[in-house]
Amino acid sequence: MAVKHRHPQDLAETLCKRLRKKGQTCPEIEIIEEIFEVLYFTSLETEEADSLKLHIIYLDPAKPDPDPPSRIVKDRWSYIKLVNPIPFTVSNAAKIALALDPRTSSLAIYPNNRGKLMIWGLIDQVNRFHDFIHYESRVGPDMPGIFQAAAVNIGHIIAYISYEKVAELIIDRLLTRSQDVLRHGPIRNLLDPSIEEYIRTIRNSVGHHAFDGSFHWKSSLEDYWISTLCRILLRTKSFNRGGAYLISPDPSLKGLRPKYRIRYDRIPKALINRGIHLIESTIADDQILDFIDYDAEDIPTDYFLDKLVGESELLDLESEIHGSIWFISLLSRVDGLVLLRPDLSVRGFGVEIRLTDRLEDVFRSTGPMAASGSLRKVNFDQFGTRHRSMMRYCSHIDNSVGFVISHDGDVRAISNVDGKTVIWEDIRLQLVDFIRRKRRGYEKDIVGPQLGYSLVKCNSGPSLKSCLS
Repeated sequence: MAVKHRHPQDLAETLCKRLRKKGQTCPEIEIIEEIFEVLYFTSLETEEADSLKLHIIYLDPAKPDPDPPSRIVKDRWSYIKLVNPIPFTVSNAAKIALALDPRTSSLAIYPNNRGKLMIWGLIDQVNRFHDFIHYESRVGPDMPGIFQAAAVNIGHIIAYISYEKVAELIIDRLLTRSQDVLRHGPIRNLLDPSIEEYIRTIRNSVGHHAFDGSFHWKSSLEDYWISTLCRILLRTKSFNRGGAYLISPDPSLKGLRPKYRIRYDRIPKALINRGIHLIESTIADDQILDFIDYDAEDIPTDYFLDKLVGESELLDLESEIHGSIWFISLLSRVDGLVLLRPDLSVRGFGVEIRLTDRLEDVFRSTGPMAASGSLRKVNFDQFGTRHRSMMRYCSHIDNSVGFVISHDGDVRAISNVDGKTVIWEDIRLQLVDFIRRKRRGYEKDIVGPQLGYSLVKCNSGPSLKSCLS
């Protein structure tokens, strides 16, 4: 069966269909096609051997901010007009890309009155969008423009409508759905024992009464554990040099040769401490609110002290986890894989898999559950060395999970399911992949009621509560 190659035009059509489905007017399809073609060919340009990266926002210069929030926070995006707009061409985009970074700034583009696409300005403070979708910030701001798009690697273009990732074109493949293997299916089942132990430790520490007093603690803590794993993989992906992680329950190191053996368990300890302080701080906050609700004349100072201490500890722990994620992800830049225990502690890096046999039963799964109907047999030899060695290990060691990050940015998961070696492609990692959209006058997207990753259109401050109150 011939593989159908996709082009920027296919990405444009997908975006247009999604805009119409959302009840929005789609710009002329030729305009969108031209935007994605320019982004695609700009991504093929290089600067000191690195591909150029670029983020654009389709924004009308006559109405760049038609619905501003009632209160604008200091770090909200703003537009900076070019005194002399320039045509949106590959040549111009490649030149101006050096002044931008998709993590912090964007180009504002729009057709002029003759229908010619122009770069009319720059958008700053895009880092809030980048930080939010990579779990580095709890609140995401409103996003300007009808749609946004980014060239993130060679031939790799992603289209967004606000925080909704519509589709991505990777060379000649169009991806409209990613696989949620970290929340459903065999991969999640293998991670569950460690997640349950982590939650059980927190529950025993704060007490069953405190933990069970709110129905959401279990799901919220699960979300944060999974988001930590996602952040490690996303950070590694951002290096654009590939990498691999092996989560193995086997302490014997059978089939492995670590070049550098270490014992780094800062992540699991910090995750537990964060969960404990989060619950204790929330309980103190609830107790203060109870006094306020009953119009009490006095509120014990101990509650305020507990709240302040808890919030301070949480900030420290968030910083500790952030730094630990950086530490672990950088280990992936050494040749070989990073070896993790199921609780995400590190046992070695620069690890070589010594197994050499060829596998016959290798399958690609088109769904997270790896049901028989979703499995397609693939040729073991079509994969690179890193993928083949990970498949060998996972086929031999029960309950092991491998993650392989390719140079082109693809992240694949590998494990053994009922005697079959299964590989999942295009797995979900960014927060926007998990968001469920709700609209009630403000934009509010929440993943886990206490995890607090939220989109807040009113932009009234750093907390969700201050916006909705």
